[in-house]
Amino acid sequence: MSQATSGRQRKKSTLPEISWTVQLTWSLIEEMTKRENAKVLFGKEDGENSSGDTKAAVHKRIAKAIIPELWNINPSTAGDRVKGKIESLRKKYSQFAKRLKTTGEGIGNGDDGDGDGDGANAAGTVVFDFYVPPSGPNEETDTRAVNIWQDIEQQFPFFPSLHRLYASRPNINPPAVTTGVGPYGRRVTYMQPPDDQIDPALSDIPPTQPPASRAFGTDIANDILTPDVSQAPPSTPFRTPTPAASQSSARGPRAPVFSTAAIENAKKAISIVPKKRSFEESIIEIAGHVLFLSALLFPPLTKLYRNNIKAMDARAREDRDVRKQELLLQEFKAGIWSRGEYRRELKKLKREVTPEPVPSEPSASPREPSPEWQVNENGSLIDEDEIRDDN
Repeated sequence: MSQATSGRQRKKSTLPEISWTVQLTWSLIEEMTKRENAKVLFGKEDGENSSGDTKAAVHKRIAKAIIPELWNINPSTAGDRVKGKIESLRKKYSQFAKRLKTTGEGIGNGDDGDGDGDGANAAGTVVFDFYVPPSGPNEETDTRAVNIWQDIEQQFPFFPSLHRLYASRPNINPPAVTTGVGPYGRRVTYMQPPDDQIDPALSDIPPTQPPASRAFGTDIANDILTPDVSQAPPSTPFRTPTPAASQSSARGPRAPVFSTAAIENAKKAISIVPKKRSFEESIIEIAGHVLFLSALLFPPLTKLYRNNIKAMDARAREDRDVRKQELLLQEFKAGIWSRGEYRRELKKLKREVTPEPVPSEPSASPREPSPEWQVNENGSLIDEDEIRDDN
């Protein structure tokens, strides 16, 4: 058992590197285009039965066909080498294919094809200037696309064959890419030509009528008069107008998709939470009710009730002013207020805290001293005439 294991390790370690010559690469692409291999590697066509083979099995099968001597040494490693070469070809194809997915590019342009130069309409839909079919350029292909295609083919001769494999495969080249909702709304980029740019005669699909309108879940299609389609003029395929390069560069930022009505509805849904009262304020309110009831039951307590209410109001106002000053100090420490602003706000707060002087009621003038009365021994007043006679 140990000898067999060491033998496999020896075979795996002695497997030489593969020199991918042009002829060997063409042999690899030829094996990739075979239907039994292509439907596993790139997905099956419509109506085609799926295969029970795995991609690893297909890689080994291709390795057996193009590098049988290495496959005899180690099938798994040979299959991994084939897998790595296929992935390398796909990445290189994607780099060159980006040049066909931009607008305004010519031969020698340094655009990296990241799609920044493409045109997007107001709805956020991006449609490229041209789409090269999987079979390559034809008589209807834009001249710019033909020039770019020829330049790519000179640099990468395998591009046309790989384009036939990758161009229409949704797992490699999706029909459309939709970005998430952001400040400029949703953005849909058509990597393959949209349906409205395909001739119905080529697709062999009868034109369909628009779906019936629905309002709140009720089908109102029967309430709408259907026009006579036979008398209608023949419709022409709609093509999305693409702005020129100068217009695309001068286009300003998109407006936000949020409508004014939606913003107003959101504002209405916001409810103002009432300020929570402190424990002291609740106690003061309860005490005020108690004193009020006491004053009603015992009228002599009315004056006491008023004095207590004034005292409690003064205390509550004093506590509130202290909290305001503490909050202002915390804001100053946090850097919200500068030193000068803090002093001005503090003076303003102190002016609000200091009560206005209440004018005092005028006091009564002092009474004149009472006259001295002369009283005799029995406590009766002495007449003034008697006092004169005595004198």
